[in-house]
Amino acid sequence: MTRTSPWSDNKVTFDELSGKQLTNLIVKIFKMIDPKIEYSLSDSSEEVKAQVSDLLAILAFPEATDEKFIDEIFAGDKKQIDRIIYYCLKNFEDLKERAYLGSYLAPMDIPNEFLMDEEMRQLEAEFKELQNVFQQEHQELTQIRSKAPKNKDLQKEIKQLEAERDQLKVRISNFQQKAETKDPVAANQMRELLVATKLLRKEQEEENSLMDKLRIQKGNLEQAEKLLLMSKQRLFDTQKACGQEVS
Repeated sequence: MTRTSPWSDNKVTFDELSGKQLTNLIVKIFKMIDPKIEYSLSDSSEEVKAQVSDLLAILAFPEATDEKFIDEIFAGDKKQIDRIIYYCLKNFEDLKERAYLGSYLAPMDIPNEFLMDEEMRQLEAEFKELQNVFQQEHQELTQIRSKAPKNKDLQKEIKQLEAERDQLKVRISNFQQKAETKDPVAANQMRELLVATKLLRKEQEEENSLMDKLRIQKGNLEQAEKLLLMSKQRLFDTQKACGQEVS
């Protein structure tokens, strides 16, 4: 008797999905890539089509801006939907990163007539500068994460340290028993030394904790002072503007 693999069963099940079921599957995959997505492909309005096209453009899909291709997706074309599903699942993690960055780094489409205004041009420049700052910060964070030890490695190291600690406890206990048998006075002095060492370590930990709290409080104080200065400046500017209007 010939047995089919689970993959072949899944493939048959997938091939039997209707166009509507496939479009629902695409939306689920889109939402896994970008949780902010709220639309449904059952809504074939131009607005939703534009949103799908924008997402595919962010994901660097080759035919993202092809109107005929977008129409075929909404019509439930299995061939085109298969292509999108394969593309998304093949590059899933990279596409999640693209979608996350795309929501912050997408260019702002401002009509030229609005850019005639000086304030609008300044806001556009500030927006681009903030995007550059975000991109640099994200790159630094990515580098830090790549250098940080993985969770599995940390767990392995923790287990190893715990085993070494248990072995050390056993050795100390054995040493204390031998010392008490040979020299009770020395053993008593050793116990006092261990107690003093523990107290010293505890005081050092408390001191470090207090220093950390002090640094945090200083940082909060500096931030509060900056906000106060900004508020004073805004108040001054507002009063000045009001004075000019009255005059």
